Amino acid sequence: MFGEGKGLEAGTKFAIASTYEQFSARWNDLISERIGWIDTWARGLSEFDHLTIIAATKFCVENMIRSHNLPEFKTLCNRQRLGLSLEAPIVSEQEKLAKAILAHCEREHADASSSVIADALLIAAAVLVMKEYKSSGIQWDESAADEGVAGRARMFGRETLHWCKEAELGRGYWVDEAS
Repeated sequence: MFGEGKGLEAGTKFAIASTYEQFSARWNDLISERIGWIDTWARGLSEFDHLTIIAATKFCVENMIRSHNLPEFKTLCNRQRLGLSLEAPIVSEQEKLAKAILAHCEREHADASSSVIADALLIAAAVLVMKEYKSSGIQWDESAADEGVAGRARMFGRETLHWCKEAELGRGYWVDEAS
């Protein structure tokens, strides 16, 4: 789309290309090459005008500790277009459920240590992933366990590093837990 010059007005194309340049300069963590990234984002952001994209980009570069993915950025663009605050955390359904489960465990098992609760939750997660794999007809073996459980645990473990940085700034969905 971007390379062919179809579908978007010039200002929007420029805004998306500028977003790539600013994200790349700020965080240097974009894994896609420039044209592919811009094409993907152009398709995903085609409903927004250039002023909305510029405002969301400016907010990210000035306030965020990591680059946003396309769905997160689209959420910011929607908020910008609707005149809503860009400051509110973008919270996944998984995070909302995790917070509810954590609160339930802490309330119902107040005598258990954080370590015991964490291990119990990891066991429960492993069992759920195992059931998901088996019900899909995928053999549950060491490789599946590493990919399905260990990989996810590592991913979310690393995400907590971002949550802690956000908490240090007094913001984020996990600010109370990570402070």
